[in-house]
Amino acid sequence: MKHTLAMILAGGKGERLAPLTDERAKPAVPFGGKFRIIDFVLSNMVNSGIHEIVVLSQYESRSLEDHIRDVWTSQCGLGQAIYTLPPRSGKGRGWYQGTADSISQNIDRISKHNADRVAIFSGDHVYRMDVSKMIEAHNGGNDLTIAALKTPVSEDIFEIKNGKKRCKFGIIQINKNNNVVEFQEKPEKPSEIPGQPGYCMVSMGNYIFKKTSLLEALEKKFHDFGNHIIPEMKKEGKIIKVYPFEGYWRDVGDIDSYFRANMDLNGQKPKFNLFEEDWPVRTLGGNFPPTYLGICNSLVSEGCIVHGTIENCILSPGVSIGKNSHVQDAIIFNNTKIGNDVRIRKAVIDKCNYVKSGDQIGYNSEEDKARGFHITSSGIVVVPRRKLK
Repeated sequence: MKHTLAMILAGGKGERLAPLTDERAKPAVPFGGKFRIIDFVLSNMVNSGIHEIVVLSQYESRSLEDHIRDVWTSQCGLGQAIYTLPPRSGKGRGWYQGTADSISQNIDRISKHNADRVAIFSGDHVYRMDVSKMIEAHNGGNDLTIAALKTPVSEDIFEIKNGKKRCKFGIIQINKNNNVVEFQEKPEKPSEIPGQPGYCMVSMGNYIFKKTSLLEALEKKFHDFGNHIIPEMKKEGKIIKVYPFEGYWRDVGDIDSYFRANMDLNGQKPKFNLFEEDWPVRTLGGNFPPTYLGICNSLVSEGCIVHGTIENCILSPGVSIGKNSHVQDAIIFNNTKIGNDVRIRKAVIDKCNYVKSGDQIGYNSEEDKARGFHITSSGIVVVPRRKLK
């Protein structure tokens, strides 16, 4: 993999994950107790033998940059070259205007690198992938290879944007040789797979470009891959193929999908299993996942003290739960203290909160709203960082 340069897109504003992203970058949001979202794509790269990785940061980037430095630069000891690059200033440059613009602003890094290919991956998805297998599929002369997943056409793949319902992802049509014959960027009505009604082929936002093809495309000053570069390359007759991914993959870009993905970690046979020793997810404090407690169907990180009862929960390091308290279907971030006789259900509580004894969260939506908590359409209550003291 020594001729591969990886560039991770980690600069999105993450508005749909607010208030969890009010003070941190989306890829720096905790996930699964002890991890950050960015840890999954970086682990995929490192475990696949890719040694040079650039993380393109932007909004509220300090927590992300600190995490990259403390975990991936200082502690991994794997001989990786991993570093962050914020937007460049001067000569008319400013904030990244899109996925392709973030790459274009760092085109000098690509031009000078001896890589034959550039892997451009999203930094805000949760999954395991052996990227070396995707590279093998790409090396047959492709100009671009796109990772894609066969997905049911359900409400999970849609969002409301500017008052209109549309798909959250790019939708791809392929032929029997996996050549891309059509690409729709976030359509209102996604095309189904021929002969497989109810299913569509979703772009994972992970691309491998032939270096020369990428540099040629970037010369046109396009801002976005899905809206501009992929359709233009298709029109020019470039060789674009799909790498069909099979396995667990979740875009955790909004509170509901984030909550469901965390809950997928629990159970004796979880939908996404963190306990696979041959493909560790690396992070601060070692590569072991949180402890799974079958008696309460929960993942509990180091440093937690639980005197009450928990059920189907994810606890980050340093969480304490008082006597006679009951916490159900909840994600509790670092160093949150929960008093005695507390009731919490279907909630995400950000770090450094103190829930006073006798309090309730998730039982009365009007009271929760009046206290300044965020509530999703499905009823998930989100308590912002340091909201309760």
